[in-house]
Amino acid sequence: MKNPKITLVIANVILGFIIYLNLEKDDDELRDLNTELVYAVSNLNKIEIVNSLRQEKLVLSKDAQSWNIIEPISWPVDRLVFSNFSAKIAHLKCERLHDVQKLESRGEILSDYGIEENSTRLLLHSNGEIIEITIGKPTRDSDSVYSLIRKSNEANRAIWKISNDINQVARSSTSTWAVPTFINMPLYAIDELVLTFRTDANQSRQTHIRKKDDKWSFVHPFSADANKEKVLFTLNQLVSQKVSSFMAPADDIDRNESWNIKLTIIGLGESKDYFFQSNEDTPTLRARTDFLGTVTPFQIDESFKQTLSQWATKLRETQIFNLNPSEIQAIKISSGTQSVELNKQTKDNWSVSESNSTQSMESEADFESIAELMRNLNTVEIKNFLSFNPSEEEMEQYGISFPKYEIQVTNSDTSQQTILICDSVDQSSLWKTFLSDQSLICTVEYPWSEILSRKGLHYRKKLLVTNFPDYTLANLTQIDGNDTQSLTLSESNQTFEVIRRFTASEFIQDRFNNEGAWVSGDWVPWKYKLTFESQNNEEKVEFHLSERTGATSWYGGSELLGLTFNLQIQVIDEMSKLIEYLDLK
Repeated sequence: MKNPKITLVIANVILGFIIYLNLEKDDDELRDLNTELVYAVSNLNKIEIVNSLRQEKLVLSKDAQSWNIIEPISWPVDRLVFSNFSAKIAHLKCERLHDVQKLESRGEILSDYGIEENSTRLLLHSNGEIIEITIGKPTRDSDSVYSLIRKSNEANRAIWKISNDINQVARSSTSTWAVPTFINMPLYAIDELVLTFRTDANQSRQTHIRKKDDKWSFVHPFSADANKEKVLFTLNQLVSQKVSSFMAPADDIDRNESWNIKLTIIGLGESKDYFFQSNEDTPTLRARTDFLGTVTPFQIDESFKQTLSQWATKLRETQIFNLNPSEIQAIKISSGTQSVELNKQTKDNWSVSESNSTQSMESEADFESIAELMRNLNTVEIKNFLSFNPSEEEMEQYGISFPKYEIQVTNSDTSQQTILICDSVDQSSLWKTFLSDQSLICTVEYPWSEILSRKGLHYRKKLLVTNFPDYTLANLTQIDGNDTQSLTLSESNQTFEVIRRFTASEFIQDRFNNEGAWVSGDWVPWKYKLTFESQNNEEKVEFHLSERTGATSWYGGSELLGLTFNLQIQVIDEMSKLIEYLDLK
């Protein structure tokens, strides 16, 4: 009895060991497949998907930098889609069922598992090895599918149960894998755009814009600045436009025919052409481009034509002036025989000269008035484009040959910008304007007369007492009375520093009347006389003043300067204090 018990114990141990070895073998096989899938995904260089439902073969290939579709079209692969594919393949749940050789002994065939000759197949190419997965029918619990797996380094094939994720990755359409846009160049990497419209084989019109030092400009059909914000908006529309569908490649495509719009994009050291043609049957544009040496046709929404339309006017810079005082040497405004010229002497020191057919005048200019003029001109924008590179007949037709105003700007580098301005169109606020540097006739909605009819007096230096530090005394007299009050401007308790810097806000007339002045049709008599004196009484500067007529109005005049003016608001406020202090009301 003893020996049979020992024999039974030994038999059980051997059986358990055999079962353990078989289980370990199954675990190794499962672990080996998952490991190989992870390894394959990490080292993929080619993917083939034969889709029985769509009756198409999809082939993806990896080059040195990226993944591309090479069949049935030639197109870059969407990185996010590929990343999702890789993650799902690496995390497939796999369970080995049977070797194919044992199916016959089980009374089964491959079709019992839904595996047919035309079943969907997925081939993973990795470092010279191939894992082929043929997808069959769903399992009874519908959580998995039966699959036939064959590895190129093994002779045997086996039936596996694989999670349903394999269906999602193997049955995605070509358009799902493809990058959804057709311009695959970063927006800020684009340096040039060339757009060509063709009406027939012999006639075409082209628009060419180029970026240099982060500034966009037109190269053709004219030389002019482009509006950077509008160009970037258009570029964003271009790179965001999605493909509606891909078309079957045609071997007989003539690259020089079958297009009426051609877009060339240059950047990153390469040039890429895109061809478009209206589709009469559907609201789409037929398009094509070369990728990896293969012509790929596709379709996009016809609304894309709006993005490509009217670049010559839509992208053109509508701001006429871009004046910076540090870059300007002179500004000349002419109307008939009269002209006002502003010239820079040094950094912030300018002169103003005014001339007509008989006489001329020159004086120091007020920098702030000139800066204000530049700011005003910088706000002028083109309303409508009328003619590019106009002929002499067009110049005459639009009245450019006889302008009402002419503005000539001379830059510090001696280059010039000349603007000719004609009478408003039909008495409206639109002015016909010619930009000589751009050879362009346009309309401008701007009150030109308001700023261009200003006399040289407007730009004259506003400081009335130029050597004010030399004057330490001031006498203020009420003209109709005998009361004269004196004050010492250097004493702290009676210092009115603003008054010492006696400044005008604007000049009313370039003449003086001892009795008063006409201002906007009203007679304003003088009431006070203010006399600045030097300490040794050798020099005097005398001004006649009205009484204060408003919050910002107090008029004055100078016989020495031959001017009538309105005082600066700071001077007005201080003069009010002074009148009250001296009790001269």
